[in-house]
Parts: sequence; C-alpha cells; structure tokens
Amino acid sequence: MSDSSKFDLYTDGSIVHGSIGWGWVALNAGVEWKRNSGGVYGDDNHAAETLAALHGLRSLPPKSTVTLFTDSQFVIKQAERIAFRKLRAIERGDPLVEKFEAAIGLHSLVTFEYVPSHTSIPWNDVADQLANHAARAAKHPNPGKPRKKGRQFDHRLILAKR
Repeated sequence: MSDSSKFDLYTDGSIVHGSIGWGWVALNAGVEWKRNSGGVYGDDNHAAETLAALHGLRSLPPKSTVTLFTDSQFVIKQAERIAFRKLRAIERGDPLVEKFEAAIGLHSLVTFEYVPSHTSIPWNDVADQLANHAARAAKHPNPGKPRKKGRQFDHRLILAKR
C-alpha cells in the first residue's frame, strides 16, 4: 500500500513572446494525481519557474512529503537561501519569494532535485508542455499599450488567482 502523503512534483516555467507560463504535474505512488498550468503577460523566466513550484506545492495536501523536480537552478538556489535564511536584500519583501516560502512551509518535507531540461524525462516534458501552452495562451492585460522592458506584471495579481 502506498503512502498517500508522498508526492513527486514536476514543475517548469516558460517564456513565449512576452508572456510567461508555468506548469506542474503531481504524482502519488508513481501515478499522476493532478496537473495544472497558468500564464500571464510578463517577461521574467525566474518568476515563471518559481510560480510553477509555488502553485504545485500549494495544490498538494498539507504536511505532505514532496520531492520537487525542476530544471531551474534558480528555484533550487532560492529554496536553499530560504532554508538557510540567506535571502538576498532584493528578495526580502518580494511577494513572490514570501509566497514561495509559505508554500514550502505547508509541507513536512520538501526536497528539490535538479533534472536537465529537454532530455526526454517524461513527466518533466509534460510540465514543459503545460508551461509552454499556458504562456502561448496568456493575454496582454492592455493590448493597446506598448510593452516596456523589465518585470511587467504584479505578482500579487498572479498569486491571488490560485
């Protein structure tokens, strides 16, 4: 009998033509349990990768034991800085970082494992496809406004969608 509180979580983020997307797939005992994705206008790939991990962690039952697979060294490093209380000044007070930290804290144990991207790891490929599709489907909030450089979205809007 499998332990229903142990999950493998594959996450990925994507940026396509000025929109970001994120996708995740959760497995329980090696069987797909749930998947989801989302997207928004923006151009921050680190945010896309972090949002994939954040939304995936939030979807799992509290107090789970999670192995999170990601192709993002940024997400792994950010989780390490959170765990060791070594956030950089720019990260302190960032709503996305705070929400990511809270999502990690929902669980008994979260282990982060790096997987190389685009190397035919089936569940990682599914998360990648979900993220790409979500980025392509994301719409500009003000189609008539020209695009500016830099972070172009408010994390609070994304995180509130849950």
